Amino acid sequence: MTIQSDAPDIIELFGVAYERFRMATVGAPLMVCQVWSSAAAGGPALVIDGRRILVEDPAVLLSYAYTRILNTALTRVTDYYLFHAAALSHAGQGFLLTGPAGRGKTTLTLALLDRGYAFLSDDLTAISRRDGLLHPFPQRPAQRGGNAWRGP
Repeated sequence: MTIQSDAPDIIELFGVAYERFRMATVGAPLMVCQVWSSAAAGGPALVIDGRRILVEDPAVLLSYAYTRILNTALTRVTDYYLFHAAALSHAGQGFLLTGPAGRGKTTLTLALLDRGYAFLSDDLTAISRRDGLLHPFPQRPAQRGGNAWRGP
């Protein structure tokens, strides 16, 4: 996966967020994602594999781009099992908290962090088909309700 943008902070932010998934798409066709924030670049807009998507509200560009890029990348992942799950560790053991959206995974994750558990991921967890290792998607736990993406 290649991330391009007119803003260096966007490249850095998305580079960290998608670092693990770049490895997951080895062998798949190269995915090129461009996030344009300035009017000079014809933005705000998102371009994925040459398809340009205009974003009317610049305030939602990062959140929208994050979701669209993630959804596109997930369709190309073949060497991981993907779970809509929070992942934590405690006393040498790993834990996945699974369940439908809105059922309290993030709330329980935050409560367990207060009890000494280590945070691995909040919403998406990948388990390698090759070695069975858990690869958390780097994202901080955040209570739902806001539109802003808080990033990794």
